[in-house]
Amino acid sequence: MAVHNIATSMHHAAHMYVLSAAAITKPSSIEHLTSDIVGYDIDVAVITETHLKKKHVDHCFAVDDYTLIRQDCVRRRGGGVAVYINKRLSADVWTWPRDSPEIELLWVRVQK
Repeated sequence: MAVHNIATSMHHAAHMYVLSAAAITKPSSIEHLTSDIVGYDIDVAVITETHLKKKHVDHCFAVDDYTLIRQDCVRRRGGGVAVYINKRLSADVWTWPRDSPEIELLWVRVQK
């Protein structure tokens, strides 16, 4: 786990959490993730190796007061990226015109 402060305008520093989670699909992984991002008051949490696939519905991985944006696994095993953004921030997915669905790449624009 890594928690980073990102300088922003005004007097608030954004907090970012980066985690390579060997699968948030494991039992109690979401409870641990929720505890970390809520407890540390994280603004943006980036999770790699989620192992999420289309069959995994968003509400099973929801964290109160956070928006979930995800790019699921394209291969059979491993992979996947998820970004949790605190709802006090505005976020949307940005798509690069040359993006390939074969690459697990997720661009998210976050604004105050």
